[in-house]
Amino acid sequence: MNLSHGGHLTHGHPLNFSGRMYKFVAYGVRQDNEQIDYGEIEKLAAEHKPKMIVAGASAYSRVIDFPRIAAAAKSVGALFLWIWRISRGWWRRECILARYHMRIW
Repeated sequence: MNLSHGGHLTHGHPLNFSGRMYKFVAYGVRQDNEQIDYGEIEKLAAEHKPKMIVAGASAYSRVIDFPRIAAAAKSVGALFLWIWRISRGWWRRECILARYHMRIW
């Protein structure tokens, strides 16, 4: 995710090691509802054919549809890396819901 849209500095920003070593293409949020633009992720994946899609955000307060991002990665043969550490609040919530047999994925 683009840093200015709530992403994390370690996700390919040019000031970070990962941004200097690898080519990152950032996705962002929609302007109309400020939610992740999953259509853009799918389009960027088809266009750039990445080897890996990284997801996770330190300043994005909404639930991220990780299965949809994983599906975009799978559709182009890419790995999907979920940086759970910075999304742990969401992860904890989903674990609690799982205890009550609510669907996570």
